[in-house]
Amino acid sequence: RERDVQKYEVLSCREQREIRDAVYLTSKDQGCWYPEVTPGAPVSRGTVLGTVRDIFGRAIDCYRAEKDGIILYMTVSLAVKAGTPLVAYG
Repeated sequence: RERDVQKYEVLSCREQREIRDAVYLTSKDQGCWYPEVTPGAPVSRGTVLGTVRDIFGRAIDCYRAEKDGIILYMTVSLAVKAGTPLVAYG
């Protein structure tokens, strides 16, 4: 008996890049984290990465990219404590 063989579409892969100098930002204060970027997105120096706000919506800290790079990961949790990793890019 002939077996059913599923055919899979081959997806094109992105070119891999080695990141030697990553930046890891951590929260300076506790509050609510509102990211402005997503993993894989390119960022330029000065781009707003996200903001930590108090429970009333007032900005406590605004985080900007210190250099050009690509977002590696970010925290998706709304509530953050001081010292919580927020975003990494390089």
